[in-house]
Amino acid sequence: DLEGLVYLNEIESLLYGKGIEIAMVNESGELFIGSVFDGDQTVDRKNFKKVIIEDKRLPTNAGPEGVTYDPHTDTLWVAFEGTGDKTTRIMKYPRPKNFTDGLNITKTGVMPFDIQKITKTKDIAGLTFNPVTGRLIVLGEVNRRVYDLGLNGEFYGKHILEDHQFEGICFNTDTNELIL
Repeated sequence: DLEGLVYLNEIESLLYGKGIEIAMVNESGELFIGSVFDGDQTVDRKNFKKVIIEDKRLPTNAGPEGVTYDPHTDTLWVAFEGTGDKTTRIMKYPRPKNFTDGLNITKTGVMPFDIQKITKTKDIAGLTFNPVTGRLIVLGEVNRRVYDLGLNGEFYGKHILEDHQFEGICFNTDTNELIL
């Protein structure tokens, strides 16, 4: 089950032309990094490499719920919802480089702060990086909150959502708007 994707950068290939590099996460604890080229009608799995970010396959509703990218530090941030013995957490991973063809890699992340202690939420629906402030915007699903957090867990504020239980979040850098 694909849970989120994020744009990394523009690319150009002699074979395929212009395209973009993206990262995607699924609920099983896997991160995929790959390319989509202009004119592609579908996302071709052969253009993606798997990065295993968990030491075992995760049960349903325990895996990643979103991914975002900080281009300034070349860091991927992944939000995990909590269930069972797994706590809600946000992990950061250095962006993998130099994939060998056909080789999947395992990356160990760092949990720079305790999201549950800061926000009192156990259910994260997504996150995005705000390049204007250099902070993370985290979407709480069940409690319908949006949290503004520093990269070390500093709490800058929250916004209560009145109506819906949103499932995703992104930041439009052209208009400086948050999109749910």
